[in-house]
Amino acid sequence: GVTLPTGEALSHWLNVATRNDAKVGAILREAGVDYVKVSYEQLYNADNADEWMKIFRFLRVGPMEDLTVDDVRATFNLASTHSKGRNETV
Repeated sequence: GVTLPTGEALSHWLNVATRNDAKVGAILREAGVDYVKVSYEQLYNADNADEWMKIFRFLRVGPMEDLTVDDVRATFNLASTHSKGRNETV
């Protein structure tokens, strides 16, 4: 199983992760790299598809408006989890 830190160790871990995230964002901005920041929680736990549309708008593909969370969930079983086909991995 996974063991997560608790108390002060958890607080420290979260602070370091937040600072590292900010550093990556600063590096990308300084390098002129376009990126989009999304929330895992909003992607998978929200009752709307706003975060998904944010990704589609950034990539300029897929539905950029009027997407529902039901539309998103209906395609979960179609999402590829790896780049090679079954015949290439066997």
